[in-house]
Amino acid sequence: MGADIDTGVGSKTNYLLIGEDPGHSKLRKFEELIVAGKDVRKIYQEDLDLILAGKDYEKYHTDLPIVSKPKADVHKERKTTWPNLVKKFKQYIEGEDVEFTERELKSEDYRLLNLYYKQQQKIATTKETILVNLRELDETSESEFKKDILACFVEGEDLSKELACERMQEVFTKYDLHFKAKTCVLTEFGIDFKEYKADKILHLTILQIPQL
Repeated sequence: MGADIDTGVGSKTNYLLIGEDPGHSKLRKFEELIVAGKDVRKIYQEDLDLILAGKDYEKYHTDLPIVSKPKADVHKERKTTWPNLVKKFKQYIEGEDVEFTERELKSEDYRLLNLYYKQQQKIATTKETILVNLRELDETSESEFKKDILACFVEGEDLSKELACERMQEVFTKYDLHFKAKTCVLTEFGIDFKEYKADKILHLTILQIPQL
């Protein structure tokens, strides 16, 4: 009879065949279509029997125009562009009085900028911690301390970042220094390395170790 059967209720739905235990979500979507002004109708088993029997067929086979609900003229706020948000965020971290819109505060761009800023703060704090620690050592001890750090690693070695931190932790403890770096700060000791992720674990490959 030319019907196009579908399992869901959507914008192209004209008739909804309702059985004994209809899904609530489908009925809700059906009501939403009616509210939106779409010409949709419910068909029950009794109606289907009449249609299949050829009775009152014209009652259901109709090409009534779809009446769409008029769209409200809503002013849409322009999306924040990345460069503008970066500029405002930079002013904000420099202590300037900057106001962010609600859209900016909820944007993924703002979340990423804030995350990056916090990471940079953590890195700066970690580096400062190491420098403060080194100031507590005399010149001889500082030289020995650096040698011990460098001796923890071998060029070409591949290890997890967690293990690298554990090795450094041991050296700091040996010299009665406080180590609170959650991430490796090997660059502070001139060690060149590259990072990569394997099986969700961050790894380091030691490329070069300086000679003292």
